[in-house]
Amino acid sequence: MPRHFPIRGFGPLLLAACLAAPGAGALAAEMPQAYSVAEFNAMLGQGMTMKVIRDGSKAMVDLSGAQLPGGALSTHVRTYYDLEQHRAYTLDLIRPLSGCSVEAFSGDWGDPFEMSAVILDELTKQDPRQTGNETVNGFATRVMEAGAPGPQHAKVWVDTASGLVIKAQAGAQTVIDVKQLSLAKPPAAILVPPSACATASAPVR
Repeated sequence: MPRHFPIRGFGPLLLAACLAAPGAGALAAEMPQAYSVAEFNAMLGQGMTMKVIRDGSKAMVDLSGAQLPGGALSTHVRTYYDLEQHRAYTLDLIRPLSGCSVEAFSGDWGDPFEMSAVILDELTKQDPRQTGNETVNGFATRVMEAGAPGPQHAKVWVDTASGLVIKAQAGAQTVIDVKQLSLAKPPAAILVPPSACATASAPVR
């Protein structure tokens, strides 16, 4: 199960649509350091429910897949990030006996604001257009579109308050759909790796 979320391969027209979103410069300059986000995310192909909680240098990403018959989840992985020490502690919540794995990491780890900022910087040569204003999942958004109708058409809804990409479609496929966003400081305890991770050590490179 991938634990980090590079956006390479993401539809170029969709990236371009994000580029013209109002507040793009402010997003990159004023990225929040404390928040909680819950979203549907299909950036890696398979649609997953993704919860991201951050407070400064501590973060947690919870990924869960579709429900199987009987209600069990097909996938449920939780990773705790120490962004200062560049360590990631991962637990498979379906197979708890597998213990806690730890690895060193660099680059993108799943920050939705960082992902939005990178999208804004990716392409500058397309000609996206603002096509309206809509309320999506309770968020006031500006709607941006690019490309002709069909698989290459991109449509993006950008939160007017935070600049976060709330929803994104590539063709008929929804690849991002933010359900909840809070910029309040989360409880410290939710970002502490469980005791199973206390004795885990990163592999020597």
